[in-house]
Amino acid sequence: MRYVRDESGTGPQRTLSTALRHVGEDGEHGDTDTACVAGHVLDRLIQAHTGSATARATPWSERQHRTHADITALLSAGARFARTYGPSQGAAAA
Repeated sequence: MRYVRDESGTGPQRTLSTALRHVGEDGEHGDTDTACVAGHVLDRLIQAHTGSATARATPWSERQHRTHADITALLSAGARFARTYGPSQGAAAA
């Protein structure tokens, strides 16, 4: 979410796919596994939101009528899911 927020209001905005790729390549904020899992989580959120088993987050986010607020809401929901069900929660319970 930080990558999308940081680009807000400046030049061309970063797409969801670019932000996920950046996470995978960056090393500081994640790795390729982090980016892949995040993509799957966002796909499932969009599937639940749309009711379509074949919906995918990246194409959904890149439709021209999507707003920055739409994308931020998706990423916020993904972050809430990750904080609630992510691996650190399992480690805390052990």
